[in-house]
Amino acid sequence: RVDGKLYAFLSIDPPDARLVIVDLSNPEDPREVMVRMMGKPYVHDVFVRDGLLFTALWNDGVTIWDVGGGGKGGTLADPVQIGNVRTAPWTPSASGSEAHNVWWFHDAAGGDNAKRFVFVGEEAPGTGGSVLNSSNGDIHVLDVSDMSAPREVAFYHVDGAGTHNFSVDEERGILYAAYYNAGVRALDVRGDLSTCSADQKAADGRCDLGKMGRELAAGLSNAQTYIWG
Repeated sequence: RVDGKLYAFLSIDPPDARLVIVDLSNPEDPREVMVRMMGKPYVHDVFVRDGLLFTALWNDGVTIWDVGGGGKGGTLADPVQIGNVRTAPWTPSASGSEAHNVWWFHDAAGGDNAKRFVFVGEEAPGTGGSVLNSSNGDIHVLDVSDMSAPREVAFYHVDGAGTHNFSVDEERGILYAAYYNAGVRALDVRGDLSTCSADQKAADGRCDLGKMGRELAAGLSNAQTYIWG
């Protein structure tokens, strides 16, 4: 819902990949209010909050749009781009960002970091190109203090496994991630995720949430169950 009105955000597959926004305020008369080509090769998921639209555009990374709350004059009928970032691939040889899903975290505890971080799921190919053998892909943490210049500051990696979807308990500050062949992972995402010691950083300067001790628990990780969401 945006300003009390219900909308649908539809991802259309290639060859003409595009995002379609539909006004559903009258269920008997749905109305298309926007169509825009985007994504490389497609737009996969979106996240809408406080008049901002976050689009996961696969190898085009994540783009932030003003749809009424970003101060750029954007609307749902005519979104205005605020910023974009291409998240780091899980391995240097990967084909691109493979940005799959987005969550803009509003920490119920408040404080300086309450609306600072966005989590991005990366769905990379598994062994032989299939996640039914194994999976790859990290959770990426973006600092959006400056929406026009979002930057990646941290990540979470599981060897031989990749994330698919996740949900965040904002009251408790816990992110629950589906990790295909590595079960479900619970991460503490409260506080400053951008500051860590030298031994907790990757070579590119990003903080490693695993080395920071942010993993709280793992479940179903020994079962032959491929966790989707």
